[in-house]
Order: sequence, then structure tokens, then C-alpha cells
Amino acid sequence: LTRTCWTREMARALSGLVGRLTLQGLRAGALHSRVMSLPRMSNVLSQSNMFSSTGLPGFSSPLAARCITTDQAPMSEIVALNNIHDNPGARKKKLRLGRGQHRGKTSGRGHKGQNSRRGSGKPRTGFEGGQSPMYRRLPKRGFKNLNRIEFEPLNLQTLADRINRGFLDPTKPITMRDLWKSNSVGTIKQGVKLLAKGHSAFHHKVNIQVSRVSKSARKIIEENGGTVTTLYYNRLALRALLKPHKFLTLPRRASPPPRLQKYYPDHIRAIPMTAEQ
Repeated sequence: LTRTCWTREMARALSGLVGRLTLQGLRAGALHSRVMSLPRMSNVLSQSNMFSSTGLPGFSSPLAARCITTDQAPMSEIVALNNIHDNPGARKKKLRLGRGQHRGKTSGRGHKGQNSRRGSGKPRTGFEGGQSPMYRRLPKRGFKNLNRIEFEPLNLQTLADRINRGFLDPTKPITMRDLWKSNSVGTIKQGVKLLAKGHSAFHHKVNIQVSRVSKSARKIIEENGGTVTTLYYNRLALRALLKPHKFLTLPRRASPPPRLQKYYPDHIRAIPMTAEQ
């Protein structure tokens, strides 16, 4: 109410009500109850302090009385795009360096020295004043194999447990997708390797497809009448195998690189991959 007035219809309705009532004989409470009965007026008047014992009878300030006689507030009290501004002190001008006056020439850094250089005068991390730093004085051992492949391990004991509990069907070929869906392995990043831990509890005939297999695990499965097939999956093919619904067209499985071909003698080159594969 301090910034805007009522609309013409609301002012006309209120002026008609005031004309019918005698303001000299009414208390503030009576006028308040009559005005609150008008539609849309209760919310406007309840947020203002219009009804009080000060000022005009039933009104608290000259601004409220002025709203009854006029339907438009002064231009200085209307918020518009041409008079919107920040509070005083809300925007501070940026200090311009090297432009003369108090921050000219050396910009307040002085002449020469470490603190006059760029970068706030702070040396890089690990700098020890020019002497051989610690990371160069200490000897280095070992190396990081850039060709390392991390497989998700799968033991024969875990495989037997999932088959006994009905999560895997030994009569059908078991793929890495089936192992992932049955929670036999965790997150498959680069493949699955079958190990022989817990082989005493494994007595199933299975046909399983994995990325790698140990010699003892292969021997135990073949003794039970099953087969183990090692297939190579790169990152794209492995993602398509685990989540085929994210591909409009399934990509073809890539051939293993020359340095890995000895691990995949059973790999068939360029087979169109399906969701069941």
C-alpha cells in the first residue's frame, strides 16, 4: 500500500461504502468489519495498518485517506523500470591499477623483489628456493603399467551358490550379462575372470563365457562336462553387452589386439552382438 493504490473498482466500492456510513459515529472496529466483507478487500486491508485511532476517523495515516480521494499515487512513489536502482553502497567500483594517482606505475607493489612479480608473489607448489626439491631428491622405484587390465573376479564357489539359489540357469549359456544381473559380480569395468576358489562345492555342468579363466578353473569345469569360452570385449562392446537398451544399433565386437590374442583362442572375429549374447 505504501507504493501503489487500489484499482479503480476497489476505490469506487470503498468510496460508496464510506458515503453511506457516517464516519463521525462509527468506531474503527465497525468499519473494519464492513470493509472486510467485500471480495478481494480483506487481503489488501489486512496487510495494511489502515484502521487505527490516529489520523482520520478509522484511518491511520494521510496516505490511506489520500487513496480514497485519488486512484493514483504520486509518480515518485511508483516503482518502474526507470527508477529502479540498488541501495547506496551496494555496488563498489573496481580499483583500477596502473592508471596514475595512488595506484599508478608499479600499482602499489613497489620496485622489484618477489612480491612485485605476478602471481601474488607466491612460488609454485614444491619450490624450495632453488635447491633440489624433495620430489627430485628421493629415489624412484617401480612403474605404472599403462596396459593393465582390471577384471572382476568370479570364484567357482560363488557361481555354485548362485546356481543353487536359482539366480542362474545352468542349462543355458551363462554370459557376463547374466552374471551381472544375478549379482554374481560387482561393477564390470573391463571384464570378468573365473577363478577356482571353492572348487570343492562346484558340481554343475555349465557353459560360461568370460574374459579370462585360470587353468585350474577351466580344468574343473571341463571335468564336470562343461565348457569355458573366453571372449574379448572392449569398452564399447562391453557396455552394449550389459546395457543393450541404450543402443539403437548394437555395435560389432572388436577383435583383440595382437598382444592379447593369446588369451582368446576361442574368440570369433566380428560377430554381431545380440542382447542374449
